[in-house]
Amino acid sequence: MKKILVALLTILMLLSVVGCGSEKVPEGYMSVSRDNEIFNLYVPKTWQDNSASGISGAYYAQGSGIIVSATTQKSGTTTVGLSQYVEAVLESYAETLAEFTLLSEAKETTLGGSAALTFEYSAKLTEKVTKFRSIIVKNENTFTTLTYSAPEAEFESMLTDFEGIVKYFSFRDFEVETDEPFIYEDEYTPEGYQLASRSKYEYRFFVPKTWKVDTWADVPTAVYSYQNLSNVSLTSFAVTAEIKTGEQYWNAFAKNFGEGLTVRTTDDTVKMGGFDAYAVEFISQIAGFEYYNKQVFITTSNMIYIFTYTSDAEHYDLYLDDVNSMIEVFEFKK
Repeated sequence: MKKILVALLTILMLLSVVGCGSEKVPEGYMSVSRDNEIFNLYVPKTWQDNSASGISGAYYAQGSGIIVSATTQKSGTTTVGLSQYVEAVLESYAETLAEFTLLSEAKETTLGGSAALTFEYSAKLTEKVTKFRSIIVKNENTFTTLTYSAPEAEFESMLTDFEGIVKYFSFRDFEVETDEPFIYEDEYTPEGYQLASRSKYEYRFFVPKTWKVDTWADVPTAVYSYQNLSNVSLTSFAVTAEIKTGEQYWNAFAKNFGEGLTVRTTDDTVKMGGFDAYAVEFISQIAGFEYYNKQVFITTSNMIYIFTYTSDAEHYDLYLDDVNSMIEVFEFKK
């Protein structure tokens, strides 16, 4: 439980599947929820949709560092209480975030019509002190976290907007899933590796044992370090009439970055899991932060699988050999 970086890690993870539901949107707001979420997250139309990062959320203005995001994690059991979960989250932050300071103790509130706990804290991110307000709610065996963050000096400026976001936040109808125990190795696992994917997936996504697998994530995810947040993930996207290849997906998706994108390399000769793939290395800027990324898009007859590696400039090359080995050993089940 001490390694649950719910709010911060998911804010900084980048680039997976994007979408939004068909629910009724409040006047003056827009939906920034992905299709597979259990909640509806609406933000004022004056904000910028940031769901292209793979996280349901938005930022106030490019480079402002003012962000709202919402994520859900499954515990696999209903026995973990809300207070216990929040305590574990705060312990994790205290251990891993630079200059973490708890500014207000967790207190009772509501979110989406359910009982919740809210607290504020600050931490130093990429040489900037950022202030956060998080609201966490429990539904059955899931914990949903809504987080507002901003540079310390600008934190108060958008609180009124955040209060509106909280007001219109709601939960969709969803089925509770009880996940099977996580299996780190099977008969197909190469020596020195572990599984980052569950048995229900049609592929085996292996990562070196030196990486930390996030067994609570909705998609296969692993982190090398909780200090620099270097991470890998694997998501998928159903092909459409307009997007049938990885290169087409990338060309459509890259537009979301606007001027905050620098492409370093592309490669249309890559193979991954025995299928044709398309690889891109690029630098992205999200809400004032700079990230180094590598993505590989695997094209099958009806799906595009998206492998993503994200890090900072200092650590990107350091873990690149590990990342390339993950690409090499990835396999689809026969």
